[in-house]
Amino acid sequence: MNDIVQTRSKRSTRVALTTMISLSGGIMLSACGEGDAMPTANASQSVTSAADGETVDVYENVFECSRKSGKTREECGEMRKDAVDRAKVEAPRFAAIQDCEAEYGAGQCMESGKAESGHSRHFSPFIVAWFSSSRRTANIPLFKSGTSGFQTANGTRLGYAGAPGKYFSSNRAVERPKTVPKVKPASKLAKAGGFGPNAKSWHLRDRIGGGGRSARYSLGG
Repeated sequence: MNDIVQTRSKRSTRVALTTMISLSGGIMLSACGEGDAMPTANASQSVTSAADGETVDVYENVFECSRKSGKTREECGEMRKDAVDRAKVEAPRFAAIQDCEAEYGAGQCMESGKAESGHSRHFSPFIVAWFSSSRRTANIPLFKSGTSGFQTANGTRLGYAGAPGKYFSSNRAVERPKTVPKVKPASKLAKAGGFGPNAKSWHLRDRIGGGGRSARYSLGG
């Protein structure tokens, strides 16, 4: 009789241990990602973003454009010219170069408007790259944003798409302004000659490493 009781007790112990191992094993597999996949917030955000824009190739020069797109340098040159022409119309405009550089960085702005011919004298950021939008069938000019980013004329920054030269452009990034941007009045700091010891005037040659013809822009009139 005692032998039967002991046998049943051993069997019950083995069943309990087996059940515990199975349960713990299932928990471990789930923790290691071998169980059913749970939807993440990132996945949901990606779907939302994809519906609000497109992934684009950004070109910083015609050589890069030709290599990535398979187009000729002449074709890429036309694309860049189109982007430059758009920048002349769509780029932000500042009455003071100090204010422009405060937003886009030192050496990133140039005089793009003259006082004569009925146009107000103003400064705009350099176009540093462009991309082609399939949604607007246009070559969109890009300007510097931060240390290594890009932004469009309306200030919309492109998002990095996970590969060199690949960026995410939202629908807002390719929106065309309804009117020509107004010239932003000079700030009090710019009027007072702020933003550094050489704020009153500067040499373009100094800003581009000493190469090329010297071009002097003076804010004194």
